[in-house]
Amino acid sequence: MKKKKKTNKKNSEFPNIYRFITEKGILVLKNRMAILAIYIIVYLVIAVIIAYLSINLYRNFNTYQKVTLERVNIISQLNTWQGIIKKFPDFKDAYLQLAVLEFRLKNYDKARFYCDKALFLDPEYSDAIELNKKLRGK
Repeated sequence: MKKKKKTNKKNSEFPNIYRFITEKGILVLKNRMAILAIYIIVYLVIAVIIAYLSINLYRNFNTYQKVTLERVNIISQLNTWQGIIKKFPDFKDAYLQLAVLEFRLKNYDKARFYCDKALFLDPEYSDAIELNKKLRGK
């Protein structure tokens, strides 16, 4: 025969699963709020940085477009003046215009060449002398 175990009243009770909220629980809640605030601040800073970079990129792109358009216009003018020189090789103003346009494109060697050509045609040409002084400084 099997022996029956004696049931004890203490053994038959359910375990106590209730927990009490202590002061540490409030600190954990405060820490979570602080972490949430930090995340919000970080996201706002990132959003501001992205907005600033977008505006800066837009400005730079507009500047690039303006410079490119100006460069295309200068090249078009260069082609026009070179055509004039082919028709009238002794036209000193055309050489000066070519020198000025090359100077604006920062092609200083070509600008010197055209300026020297204008001065060769007219050594007393004051505009060419002035441009020549600027070119010697470059």
